[in-house]
Amino acid sequence: VLSKTIDTAKLSSKKLEFATITLKAGKPFIHVYTSTEIDEVLKKYESVIKPADSQ
Repeated sequence: VLSKTIDTAKLSSKKLEFATITLKAGKPFIHVYTSTEIDEVLKKYESVIKPADSQ
């Protein structure tokens, strides 16, 4: 669930929060991503993340 809105073209870990819910051994497991993990994902996909005005 995304609970924030972003008013910027440049994404950063300071402006995003990510979490996943998975099942481990039949029990729910919540993982809240750290700033470092978010930065790694943003760097990996920066070539496909484009500001809305450049499309």
